[in-house]
Amino acid sequence: MAMRSAEDFDKIYRKSDPWSITRASFRDRALGLHIRPLVLGRSVLELGCGEGHLTATVLRNAQWITGLDISGVALARTPRLPNAHFQKMDMMSANLAGNDVIIAIECLYYLSKDEQEVFFARLARLHRGTFIMSAPIIGGKYYTHKNLLDAFDRHGLRLR
Repeated sequence: MAMRSAEDFDKIYRKSDPWSITRASFRDRALGLHIRPLVLGRSVLELGCGEGHLTATVLRNAQWITGLDISGVALARTPRLPNAHFQKMDMMSANLAGNDVIIAIECLYYLSKDEQEVFFARLARLHRGTFIMSAPIIGGKYYTHKNLLDAFDRHGLRLR
């Protein structure tokens, strides 16, 4: 079974910044270059926000950000931002309607293949705005360009 529970992630987050995200300035610059213009002045739902690092660095110019994470330990470390609210919630329970942009950076691969299918189906049915995801190779589970295109095609999602 894949790591998916709040308890799993709370254990990981016992150590602050367990993935060394605060030291990934190149990543922040690269993501910021592409994502900041897409969130400027818009409402954003950030799935798997963790400790809120990307919320504060890459998404900071959004009008409003709702950051969701399954780990209460991670959320306890999120920064106080005037345009953000953080909430403990499994991304599979998230309301995918009503935001201009949904962002899923390095989190969808924690879902099982069946959960991914359910997520993409819900996304296609409920979300009318921009969807941004990043999913690198990790722990032997990965997306390929082809299987992402196939999943998007199955659910009627289009790339721009």
